[in-house]
Amino acid sequence: METNQNLLVNVARLWRMLNKSELFYKTIMSIEELGSIRKLCSQGHMTSVLFKKELCSVYDYNKCYLHDPDLSHITVDVNVDHIVSNRNNPGFIISLIIEQYDKILESYKNVLIHLDEHSSLAKLLNEHMDVLSSRKVLLYNEISNLGNQELSELNVA
Repeated sequence: METNQNLLVNVARLWRMLNKSELFYKTIMSIEELGSIRKLCSQGHMTSVLFKKELCSVYDYNKCYLHDPDLSHITVDVNVDHIVSNRNNPGFIISLIIEQYDKILESYKNVLIHLDEHSSLAKLLNEHMDVLSSRKVLLYNEISNLGNQELSELNVA
């Protein structure tokens, strides 16, 4: 019972982080000067929405309907001031997204601690982690491309 409760707490925490990530992406996508980052943000947003739905199903399957609240009742606040104030700095925005991915991946690891590594849920969560890790690599590549672009602009000037 305690293991199931720990699982629920960690799944709810992960769901909140993905909800925050979804709101984070919506804010970033509202910035007009995104350029090549827009596609990555759109994919990240859709990934957050999909993973949230899957985690909600896991949570609902394991929760006690008498004691555990619905995830839909959980609210999340996202401070977007630093995003809006740095909208002309794509490298900063990408670093914020990477930081968000790191936190989410750590939360996935905290959920996996409570699972049998061969269970279908562990396999699902590992698939989520693989997708997030590959998105993180794409973001690092984008930072690298931005650095190369800035260098070429300096050489032209």
